[in-house]
Amino acid sequence: MRLVRGLVPLLFCQLALAQGVVSIYPSPVTVTAGSTQHFVIYNTTSGTGVTWSVNGTAGGSAMYGTITTAGLYTAPATVPAMNVVTVAATSAPSGIKGTSALTISQPIPAVWSTSPSTFVVGSNLSMSLNGAYFNPMSTVQVNGVAWTTTYVNSTTLKATGNLPATGTFPVTVTNPGNGSATSPSVNIKVNEIGRAHV
Repeated sequence: MRLVRGLVPLLFCQLALAQGVVSIYPSPVTVTAGSTQHFVIYNTTSGTGVTWSVNGTAGGSAMYGTITTAGLYTAPATVPAMNVVTVAATSAPSGIKGTSALTISQPIPAVWSTSPSTFVVGSNLSMSLNGAYFNPMSTVQVNGVAWTTTYVNSTTLKATGNLPATGTFPVTVTNPGNGSATSPSVNIKVNEIGRAHV
């Protein structure tokens, strides 16, 4: 009885190998809204080709992204509410398919510098941030505390907030929403009053 039980999975495995397999790479993968990702296929079935789909729709859709017959995926311009999608390549006529879980995220912002970069303790202080991939919903955090943020353009933000203590503090920018992304940090220095440039 134990021998029969051991043979059953083996037989199924051999049957699957005989029919062939379809795998696509990379899997899983994360892309940003509006970007592209090329998938490579490994297909050992005897089929004549594959059909590419996104979330079960051949060729994809505007909401979840499109994919060409060559496996080139293009993410939607905005991150959908359900931001993890399934890209599949299905072999014809067997119906054997390979899948990849693809996560659509916000573009990762970058902060290159702040102006100024040195402050004195105080309230209602302002800074300008220079970077990339900012959007109208981007938010600035100083040492983890959100500052009031004004969007200027995709490379410039202005922020206002309080610095109650001296020290060196990280500044980051977050593009919020589904698939939110946060930049690497840059540091500012906060001195006592009268020592702004120390």
